[in-house]
Amino acid sequence: GTVAPTKGTPFTSVAPTVSGIGITFSVSPALPSGLTLNPTTGVISGTPLGFLVNTTYTLTATNSGGSVSKSFTLEVTPTAPTANPAQAVCGSGTVSDLVATAPAGTTVRWYNAATGGTSLITSTALVTATTYYAESWSGVVASSIRTAVLITINAIPAQPVIVPASTAKNKVKLCPGDYLICSNFDNTLSYQWRLNGTDLSGQKSYQY
Repeated sequence: GTVAPTKGTPFTSVAPTVSGIGITFSVSPALPSGLTLNPTTGVISGTPLGFLVNTTYTLTATNSGGSVSKSFTLEVTPTAPTANPAQAVCGSGTVSDLVATAPAGTTVRWYNAATGGTSLITSTALVTATTYYAESWSGVVASSIRTAVLITINAIPAQPVIVPASTAKNKVKLCPGDYLICSNFDNTLSYQWRLNGTDLSGQKSYQY
């Protein structure tokens, strides 16, 4: 079988089933840094400190009557990336707009499938209401699971049209007590007012 702990995560294997008395266990080749074998129980445990590509190991149980061996595959993978499971872009977007954080020593690769497939290039156009999957890649081994992200592409809001609130009275200048409004406002949006290109703090309404 395959034993697949993740780097930096405490791990304990299932104890092997072997009958007899006075049994001691050994493993070959040497386990990767952070993992140890209990010679009495045959359990492998610890916190792996590095990545490891599929490697074949042999676990041997020995007593006065002889020995028996069993091979298994060990692979140490990175943890999956963390990401907001629901993300949005405005108008259009590419894979480079997706956001996920991979653990130290790895990078993020994106896919359109939970398993298998080929990683997407960063210029791949996003499709709304589609789930994309982030994988941590160490350069030699990938995370055993991928993180799902559902993307929504929102329409670009209409260009705001700013007029004095009292335009209906044919005023062309602001008078005391008057204010500005976005005449084509959308209640589903928030707005950012600026003065000479600088954001006005707290001004998120359609009027100012």
